[in-house]
Amino acid sequence: MHLQTRHIAGRTLIELLAILTITMLLTSQAYQGLSGFFARQTSTSQINWLIGAIHFARHAAIVHRTTITLCPGTAQSRACEGDWQNGLIAFSDRNKDAMINGDDRIINHIAAIQAHGTFTWRSFQKRKYLQMTEQGHTNYQNGNFVYCPRNQKLAAPRQIIVNVQGRVRINRRRNAAGMVVDTRGRPLRC
Repeated sequence: MHLQTRHIAGRTLIELLAILTITMLLTSQAYQGLSGFFARQTSTSQINWLIGAIHFARHAAIVHRTTITLCPGTAQSRACEGDWQNGLIAFSDRNKDAMINGDDRIINHIAAIQAHGTFTWRSFQKRKYLQMTEQGHTNYQNGNFVYCPRNQKLAAPRQIIVNVQGRVRINRRRNAAGMVVDTRGRPLRC
């Protein structure tokens, strides 16, 4: 009579701890990579939202053949107020005073998307609004928006440049250290 012996495959406690440690290390690496990816995607969506609003204002100025002012505000606003990331209004501005008066009308309220950072508008003439003329040009307001993510560790500031012709582009210049720099080579700061 043969006794059959069974071999039970098992792991020692040391082997299990080694496997658990390796799994945790790989998971933390994947999490860090995904966190950076999601932060970059969030920044991109915020920037695309603002670029879309600028394109809308330029298009509306050409179609309606009048100056369009784009600025922070709500659907109930009578003037530019608030922060750029909290919602925008685009309105006809025949007398170019950045206020809704006379025949001026709100053409669009661009609702805010969930804000994950802030926008700062810096322009020639230092106005708190952006105006597009009936030719699709800015009203001598070439400048830039700087987007600063809420969590600086996950994503760097980004810059949107608006030239005098009303064209928009994203600044992709970086220095040797990989930091985003402005047109003069200075690192962007929030």
